Amino acid sequence: MTRPFGYQTRVFVADTNCFGTVSFARYFEWQGRAREAFFRAVVPNFQQLVEQGYRLLTVEASMAYYREAQVSDPLTIEIHLLKLRASSVELSLTFQRGRAEIIGLGYQRLVVANRHGTPTKLPQEIRRRLQDYDARSRQQPAA
Repeated sequence: MTRPFGYQTRVFVADTNCFGTVSFARYFEWQGRAREAFFRAVVPNFQQLVEQGYRLLTVEASMAYYREAQVSDPLTIEIHLLKLRASSVELSLTFQRGRAEIIGLGYQRLVVANRHGTPTKLPQEIRRRLQDYDARSRQQPAA
């Protein structure tokens, strides 16, 4: 059984636009923060890998918006692994108000690269740890 990785945050006034709802760009910032927290939690030696020159380069990101978030809303971002290839990772990010109402779905495709930006194979230890978050073994929520 796989499990999602959960990242929690709250909507602040600085996150909103002149209409009082969250600016669309903020969701991409939250995707980045959640993704970084995910890799740091899932890969215990993440910082060591960074120091060795491994990089995670975002090559594609998207966001589908279903409901608006407003000031003070608690947000949970759940991350699941969609695909794991030799040198790339695809993630789904489910944005929820609290832990129940889905307000958006995000997507990221990352390439693992060396310090020179050349794609390289993902270390086997990381591949093994990431497989615990494989989305293919869970049911997709209704949109």
